[in-house]
Amino acid sequence: MPESPRDLIKETVGESEAWSMVAKDYNDMIYAFSAFHDYAISTAHVNDNDVVLDLACGSGGLTRMLHSKVRKVYSYDFSIGMIHIINSYIASEQAANIFPTVGDGENLIYKDRFFDKVFGMFGLMFFPDRIRGLLETVRVLKPGGTLILGVWCPVKELEMVNLLFRALNSVLPQIEIPEHVSSMDSEEVIRGELTGVGLKDIDIEKKTFNTMFHSLEDMFDSFINGAPPFVVIKNGMQSGEWKLVRDQCLAFIYGELETED
Repeated sequence: MPESPRDLIKETVGESEAWSMVAKDYNDMIYAFSAFHDYAISTAHVNDNDVVLDLACGSGGLTRMLHSKVRKVYSYDFSIGMIHIINSYIASEQAANIFPTVGDGENLIYKDRFFDKVFGMFGLMFFPDRIRGLLETVRVLKPGGTLILGVWCPVKELEMVNLLFRALNSVLPQIEIPEHVSSMDSEEVIRGELTGVGLKDIDIEKKTFNTMFHSLEDMFDSFINGAPPFVVIKNGMQSGEWKLVRDQCLAFIYGELETED
């Protein structure tokens, strides 16, 4: 009897334990997002007196780039494993102006009107109750403060993610190719939700950046090991079984890239 289709994004991205499980490997590939982080910081026009929240901060890729440019960064995530990595960074770099916390993004611990700017890069879009998360963000922002929000576009427009899902689906048909990473991936939805919580002067940009990996195999392994929707597949198999799946997926990807050439 065929296995039921699985939507791995829905199964995993809302689970803090899933992110703690991949924290080290996620951190190893955090450079893949550095161009987005750098652009977000430049867009925000931060200054050295700003008190900033890095909401759903993951292992702190944005925090590390940001803390030398502002007065304080509060790094907030629901994954203990991710916050542990930030604590290690603070100790090794003696970064005294980073304040990490494990917590629920829909129930922030901070007082009203506390932050000059809030960054929510590729995390808030996964909140189970996104509107509640946005309302909390508005609550902790100072009047005239700025929210810088990063979300992924539909899967068909995410070249690497789409290719990985198609490769996995070619070998494991029960793995669905999702249409969306998050339902917050259209200008209509984004603008509607942001205006709905009282935000004004909304500017929406679509940005694409290239990311370099050492090899195609490195790209594949980085995404598989660093993202809960993918690592759950690998962890559900014996090592020999996974090796076969990996080899077949890589063959599919090489074939697709050759066809494009």
